[in-house]
Amino acid sequence: MPELLAALDAFYLEHRRCGVLDAGVEVWMSCDCGAGFRARWLALLDSRTTQEEDTLMPPREDAAKANLGQAISDAKGDFVLAWLKREIEGYAVGFRKGQVEHIERGIDEAVLEDGPKTEPIRKLVRKVKSAFGEF
Repeated sequence: MPELLAALDAFYLEHRRCGVLDAGVEVWMSCDCGAGFRARWLALLDSRTTQEEDTLMPPREDAAKANLGQAISDAKGDFVLAWLKREIEGYAVGFRKGQVEHIERGIDEAVLEDGPKTEPIRKLVRKVKSAFGEF
């Protein structure tokens, strides 16, 4: 079973930005007495939308929050991550410094999900630091 989950995750990671992924699961069980159970789950996952992804892959959003929080801390940012959500064009993130909120939209998933020490996430944090520097 772990091999199946690892293979599904690898496929998802490779194709998550391609467009629509067609997914389905069928579970069945039967008994010698003739009783049986069968259930099917089907879904179209559109990587350009977010509702199904949020339901199916919540750990990715948790990782994005953790990575961004760590990147802010590493950069000694004087602002906090207020909220983070997935939208059609990628992540939307709200940052807060005191009473001021700065919002970044359209952030590619890989920027936030690939770790806190990548150049794209550092660049995002520098951009936000600069935006707050204006206040």
